[in-house]
Amino acid sequence: MLSKYPKFRLIFISIFLASIILGLLDKFALSQTFSETGYYGIFIAGLLYSYSFSGAFSAGILLAISNSQQNLNPFIGAIIGGLAAGLSDLFILKYIKENLTEEIMGFLHEKYIEAISSKIHTRIKKIFNPVLGIIFIASPLPDEIGLTFLSGIQNLNKWYLFAFCSLLNGLGIFIILSI
Repeated sequence: MLSKYPKFRLIFISIFLASIILGLLDKFALSQTFSETGYYGIFIAGLLYSYSFSGAFSAGILLAISNSQQNLNPFIGAIIGGLAAGLSDLFILKYIKENLTEEIMGFLHEKYIEAISSKIHTRIKKIFNPVLGIIFIASPLPDEIGLTFLSGIQNLNKWYLFAFCSLLNGLGIFIILSI
């Protein structure tokens, strides 16, 4: 099935590889590498947080920074990381409009997806889609998918979208930094 959707395949491969790399890296070495970066490292991790190819790695960087001996305020880190991730989401929205929408729509029209979707009441879908979108955006999961679930939001002013995504990503980053 994934052979029909090369971009989805690349997303899953990147998450898998990032997980393997983070698992193989010595936690001490990773923590030492990023512990000195402080808020700058959080900004870089925030930029990477939204992308499907680097979301898992970004979460690892944020965990390494939060476990370091620096006395970083998670609220400030969440604001910095959330704003960086919001910038990334603006680029993602442009990418979705140009590249990913066709592949996602093709996936949603697969027989088994349509069979499941047809059994779900329209009212539930209207509630469920935005909730799923919010979960994807707030977590290190691919924001490309989250923004697609929020398809109606694509018509919003880009600065409202930036603020909305920054807030959601900042919440996710705050949770990671508080662990």
